[in-house]
Amino acid sequence: MLGADPRLWSWQNGRMKYWTPACNRYPTNISALVANSLNGELEAIRKYQQQCLWINDFRIKAILNRIIADELCHVQIFRLILAELNDDPFELPYEYRVCEEDRKKPCDPPKPC
Repeated sequence: MLGADPRLWSWQNGRMKYWTPACNRYPTNISALVANSLNGELEAIRKYQQQCLWINDFRIKAILNRIIADELCHVQIFRLILAELNDDPFELPYEYRVCEEDRKKPCDPPKPC
């Protein structure tokens, strides 16, 4: 329609690179799979935060901040799963704490861009 190649491309090392499913990493160990998913969420958050820095439209920034909030929820879920898989203690974020005694512990809220 507009003359562009409709495939997904990215710019890497000064060259256009075609995206394929081979770009995904699929570990078979459950801990590695969850850790890979967690890293993907953190990478997405960094990307959206960078986009917030150079986009001037407040409406788009609001959408990006909402997406970042969703990604942060995913990060918390994956961290809880990893902690359970690895038998590590993990401090629940405030909104997931059940009893009042747990809610008295300090908890920093996520910071939007």
